[in-house]
Amino acid sequence: MSWHHGDWLAFAQAAAAVVAIIGAFGVVFFQHNLEVLRAEAKERQESARLIGMAASFVHETLEFLEKMATEKADPLRTETGAHRAAYSMKLHQHMEALNGIPIAGLATSSAAQRLIAARGLLNEAIHKASRDPTAGQANDHFSCIPAYGAPYAPVTRGLRAIAIALDEELKQFADVRYRCFTRRSWEALRRCGRPRGKISPGN
Repeated sequence: MSWHHGDWLAFAQAAAAVVAIIGAFGVVFFQHNLEVLRAEAKERQESARLIGMAASFVHETLEFLEKMATEKADPLRTETGAHRAAYSMKLHQHMEALNGIPIAGLATSSAAQRLIAARGLLNEAIHKASRDPTAGQANDHFSCIPAYGAPYAPVTRGLRAIAIALDEELKQFADVRYRCFTRRSWEALRRCGRPRGKISPGN
């Protein structure tokens, strides 16, 4: 069977149509994957921001509790009802800040667990403050002693460990985010470690 000029022309047109269809699918596939990568990059950025906020708030809470415990333990200091009211207000402000971080938005289960643990420790500190031996005294002025600051030591130790862990997790999370989102292909992205399965075509 011999092909005439018209046959070759028809074949070329058919081949061009197939190439055009494949090309169109390729463009759609590329655009879809690009949108997936952009969406995941945005969500990872937001998750990293929340972990950073959690770490920052825990550090601030720790700093305040250490200051409060030191002041309560200072035998040269006299504490008043106004001091105790200020401590209570500040503790509740720190709790409000920690409660304001959405656990569901954190990219790793370990970060969520640490935030919950930090809230629990702060709640323990609030409870200790409400049972503070200097609270409810008939005499508004009360001389501080080391024993008044000692009950907060376990809380500050726990918060310090959580703060360090969140700092390290944020650093590791940022490293993973950089490795993944400097790659061009979706397959390369899939091979990168994800902090949690939440961020997949669609975390």
